[in-house]
Amino acid sequence: MRSHRPIADYHSDCSGLGIHNEAGIKRIAIPSTKDLLEHMISFATSTSDPDRSFVQFKGDGKDEVVVLINNLGGISELELAGIVGAANA
Repeated sequence: MRSHRPIADYHSDCSGLGIHNEAGIKRIAIPSTKDLLEHMISFATSTSDPDRSFVQFKGDGKDEVVVLINNLGGISELELAGIVGAANA
């Protein structure tokens, strides 16, 4: 039997939520799309954690990052388009 963790209204698991219902790294109040993307890119490119930092980003504004947005069928095409638009901004 699978157990589920309830998430409070207006909160979301963030950064690392897996397709098999793995928990995210923390719960946050639901942010704007722009703020969520900034948080996730910052988390993914941080060099402060030796267990997950494999590329030494300089953080000088010249680093290049590719963003892969994978829906996994969890949201509508309209919402996905909004996320992609915010990522391209």
